[in-house]
Amino acid sequence: MSDRTEEAKQLGIYGKDLIHNPQDKSFEGYIKEENAYQIDFLDNTEIEFCKKFYYDKATKNGLQLHKSHFFLKYPLAFPELKEIIVPKLNKLFGEWFTYNSIAKNEQDLQQTADFYFWQSGIFAPHTDAIIHIPGFVPFKDVLIPLELEGCDNAPYYTFNQRWYGRGARFKYSHVDEVFTLYSDVIREKTYDQYSFFKNYESDPNKMVSKDWYDEYFGIYNYEVLKGFSIDKMLPWMPGSAIVTDSSVIHGATNYKLKGGKYKLGITLRLFKNIPEYNPSTVFSRYSQELQKFKEFNADPRSTNYA
Repeated sequence: MSDRTEEAKQLGIYGKDLIHNPQDKSFEGYIKEENAYQIDFLDNTEIEFCKKFYYDKATKNGLQLHKSHFFLKYPLAFPELKEIIVPKLNKLFGEWFTYNSIAKNEQDLQQTADFYFWQSGIFAPHTDAIIHIPGFVPFKDVLIPLELEGCDNAPYYTFNQRWYGRGARFKYSHVDEVFTLYSDVIREKTYDQYSFFKNYESDPNKMVSKDWYDEYFGIYNYEVLKGFSIDKMLPWMPGSAIVTDSSVIHGATNYKLKGGKYKLGITLRLFKNIPEYNPSTVFSRYSQELQKFKEFNADPRSTNYA
């Protein structure tokens, strides 16, 4: 048994739900729901510039998540990228805020909400909402694909289901020791037993099929998809932004099944300022334990990888 597994058992989260704050409140109803969509966002020159910018900066400013994900935080903090991206977001959404602009203290800034990502692995179905900042409601997730190596396309899926709590990973019946910095991890009960979960699909004819799992997913076990149904399969097209409500449960299909090696993109979490939004402000009840388990624990130049 690994030290990490033993520590997870001591914390009571090995194969169990990880709930950072049982007093979290729903953010449902503050913003009108919209369907996911895809839109031309970067031209070819901008795509190439953004790719080069990442590879020039990653070894100096990046962070590694496990051994399969490299992140470059806060891309809009770089004037060169801000000049390209911000006017396009303003045109689409009017007034909006990033997490980096509203985070209040050092603990808040441990969480990374806007970043470049280079990844060769896959996450479980998830959401990414950050819900504990008063007056700022999770609004949109904007994903900007830049590169996919090894295959022509690996779609991005959105489910018909939504989650109106803090970001969460959905791993029903899957046992592991993953301890996330901020997001909840749902493992123990079917998703319809959680108040933040909406639109649970109980009809086997509408639920994600085993054929879909085999063709596009192929990780964890089929049971993690119980209660989900497909909304959209959006192609991974460099420069074409994918826009979803922050409550939409989503994820990347498994490009490795199609021969893919890695993908590169930019992901941004946008907020709207709604003064009456009054959430629980607890970042996590596991503040001390986070120092042992948090995933962002190494500069990519270091050998101290998760």
